Amino acid sequence: MMKLIKVIIAMAILAVGVFVVGGALAPEKQTSDNDIAQQLDRFNPLISAEPVYLLTNSQYGEKQTHGVIYYQDVYKEDGSSYKLSFFAGSELKEGAFLKLDAKGKYVKSWEEVTQADLPGKVSEKFNLN
Repeated sequence: MMKLIKVIIAMAILAVGVFVVGGALAPEKQTSDNDIAQQLDRFNPLISAEPVYLLTNSQYGEKQTHGVIYYQDVYKEDGSSYKLSFFAGSELKEGAFLKLDAKGKYVKSWEEVTQADLPGKVSEKFNLN
């Protein structure tokens, strides 16, 4: 019985390892952030979802076959920032303010917002005040 449990645990570890290594080595990735890392952030109960903001700039976009991947700094409501990549089905309007519904590296959705919708500390980062 103990041997069977060890075999099952070893197979589970092997399956997870193949999943992680396969995701890291996949030739066609939707974003630069490892897709596995995005999924881990998505389901990690220790990471909370929060809105993050950015100002679109085409210099940070990389055209793909079916859209554009943007690699930019995003700003939390407290003004802190981190790098994030996200996919848009087409090129975004230059100089638009976006609010992304993010959870770590995982981006659930995004929407265009007005300058008035930006939190004060985010506006400061964009030198809008």
